Amino acid sequence: WHPERETLLSCSRCGRPMCPACSRKHPVGLRCKECARELRSPLYKVSGAQLLGGLAAGTGTAMVAALAMGFVSARLGWIGILIAWGAGMLIGDATHWGAGRRRGRRLQVAAGFAAVLGGGMLLLLLGRFGLPALLVRDLGFSRGGVFMVMVVGAVAAVQRLK
Repeated sequence: WHPERETLLSCSRCGRPMCPACSRKHPVGLRCKECARELRSPLYKVSGAQLLGGLAAGTGTAMVAALAMGFVSARLGWIGILIAWGAGMLIGDATHWGAGRRRGRRLQVAAGFAAVLGGGMLLLLLGRFGLPALLVRDLGFSRGGVFMVMVVGAVAAVQRLK
């Protein structure tokens, strides 16, 4: 890629010389751009159907977790933030399972989105029946506290898929 640069590095797979800027770290040594691209793990290749499956599983889990948190946290107060971290881990695992045990950035985004979407959908559904005001009052949170718990859950879900 840069024939004008002198180098002593070569690709550990094909043996072509490469400069440090073009080298890619790999578990078995440095690889050139082409060899590193070819050997991407199938674990990180996510199809659209797998992405939708992961998003559906994560959103469903997020709704159930948000409902459970609403009742459990009402008794425990601010410990709900720690419970939100555990719920986020469950959402990440559900997204991972729903996508056929895949990983990657697209699924990290899907898990974070599922956590926020599931919590938001639950608040909207319960809003029709007047329950969120009761839950928020019992939690001792403002509405900002509820959203903070959703964000903590989303961060945990994303971290779980790294």
